[in-house]
Amino acid sequence: MDRHLSKQLAQVEAALNSLSEAIENDSESPQSLGNGLRIEDLGYTAFSQFRSSLLQLLRTPLHHPHRPALPSGSSSEAETPTIRDLHTRVQGRPYSIPVRLHLAHTYLVEGYPDLAVGEAYKALLLVDEAGDESGEYHELATAALRSDIFGIGGEYEKKQMGDEEDEDEITEQAIKLYSLASYTLLLTSVLILPCPQTALSQSLIASNSHPSCAPLASIVKNLRTLTNIHNPTSSNSTLIVNTASQDPNTERAMVRRELYPWNTHEAERFSDDALEFLNQKLREVAGGLVEVRVTELPVLGTGGTPTQKITKQLGLFATRDLAPGTLLLDEPSLLTASSRLHDTFCDACGISISITSTTEPTPCPSCDDTLFCSPTCLELAQNSYHPSLCNCALDAVARDAPPAQAADALYTLLVLRVLAMAETQGVHPLDLGEVRFLWGDYTNLGDSESHNGGEDESRAEKLCHANGSGGKSHITSTTAAPAKTLPWTFASANLTPLHALEKMDVNIFDDGGRYAPWVLNTLFAKFRGVASARQGSDGRPEVGAVHPLWCLANHSCDPNVRWKWEGRMRFWVRGAGERVVWKGGREGNSEAGLKKGEEVLSHYCDVELDVDERREWAAGALGGMCMCERCIWEKARQGDGAVGK
Repeated sequence: MDRHLSKQLAQVEAALNSLSEAIENDSESPQSLGNGLRIEDLGYTAFSQFRSSLLQLLRTPLHHPHRPALPSGSSSEAETPTIRDLHTRVQGRPYSIPVRLHLAHTYLVEGYPDLAVGEAYKALLLVDEAGDESGEYHELATAALRSDIFGIGGEYEKKQMGDEEDEDEITEQAIKLYSLASYTLLLTSVLILPCPQTALSQSLIASNSHPSCAPLASIVKNLRTLTNIHNPTSSNSTLIVNTASQDPNTERAMVRRELYPWNTHEAERFSDDALEFLNQKLREVAGGLVEVRVTELPVLGTGGTPTQKITKQLGLFATRDLAPGTLLLDEPSLLTASSRLHDTFCDACGISISITSTTEPTPCPSCDDTLFCSPTCLELAQNSYHPSLCNCALDAVARDAPPAQAADALYTLLVLRVLAMAETQGVHPLDLGEVRFLWGDYTNLGDSESHNGGEDESRAEKLCHANGSGGKSHITSTTAAPAKTLPWTFASANLTPLHALEKMDVNIFDDGGRYAPWVLNTLFAKFRGVASARQGSDGRPEVGAVHPLWCLANHSCDPNVRWKWEGRMRFWVRGAGERVVWKGGREGNSEAGLKKGEEVLSHYCDVELDVDERREWAAGALGGMCMCERCIWEKARQGDGAVGK
């Protein structure tokens, strides 16, 4: 790592250490808060343990791949609440600031800084609510805080209080303390990701809230220098400074793309019930021409190295001989999103209204600016998602994003559509029929001992086997850092979804865990592997969609079907003259049509691209290199000089 960059990192880390010590010593107010109340008494028994553990974490270099496994002071793993335990606590006490900080801290020491950011940010929002008498949740946040300090579960007996004035003063000091603790966790997590521009943006807000806090001023100063340093050239550097980002909240990091051990909503996709459900849906859109079966595929390659591992997945297979040109799937579109603010697309199916028939578009009767291509699409929208969005003033959210952020913005809009579907239908987002059976191309589950609870791991491993990631053969060892293949930004993971939920009149604190950060990450993981998009004339994606039956067809760079999406997703069987010509002199598969029992192979990228470009796409969308027969052959020929790069 560049010496100047290392120096700046060290200074930022030193400032964070000072901030934690300021919390420990309560530099903005005396450590004794009066009437015998100590800082340790604010919130929960383990606050002292929490503080020392946070200091230990901060003193570990920011670029270090491993974090402490247990909070400092714990004598055994059994004494540490599992992440699932803490989820239950948050759902039981959704307005408790220290409970959310405890969850955020646990995420951080378990190696999930992105999830820690989400909970630390919600803790900050609760701090703001407690300190703002006009806040929508002020009374609830204040009541929870006073309960943490003085009531049931608090460390301090109210009988020790002198009068109500002392109680108000102590509550005010607690708000300051938790604000600093929340910012410390947030800034630490954001820097570990690493997103220094986002950290600078948040530290400026923190410094404005605490103008007399010297460590925060030091953090701001050093982050200003750090974010002006050019990208490191060393291949060993783990900090990538994104100086091109116009909005610091859209600065990108890569995070773990996992089937989280506590996720109880993932379907067992290979079960008889799941296959029957999917085949029933296929009969409605494919007329019995194809069926879903369990198949085997090569595991995506990572780190530039091909793999010989095999994984189980679902796939589509012809139920009879199918001639070239046969329409074998006709799936309506509903889970769609448009990235353009002023172009006119059907809000439900995504078709450009300008290319439909001469009939007038159908507006929503309650919000005239939302248009549909037909009364049928309006009815589908009203039954599925639109009531939660009607008159919510979300039209401009994530739309017309700069070119570098256009794809990320479209994925965010698809996630927002799912949130509206979940609210309208009253179900968990991961239980929606359009989402439940999508596979997120999860790369690993992390060290089986790093999640604080055998019950979680056993279920995760069961699903890992059942859903095709291969069980323990894909679990990261204790000597390897977890793979990070899921793009993340502070805006897409936190700011935009929370803003949309608030516009939909959803209580973002007391949501039963339906919209927790890990749920949003799971949605992004699923969509990045299966969403399709149509580009506009400027080369940017303008409309995206997820078709849960279409995406059951596995990818090949030598597909035997072609597809087209215009309000509906359709598959046709390719003829002999439509098969791909392999680069390097080898003819591809020239057989016409599909035979009974043959797998339907689609394509998720432009198959005319060179092998390196196709694999670059696969690494970004799926988390690894494509290992289809054509890619392997062309890459080998490329090494022989027979295929151009």
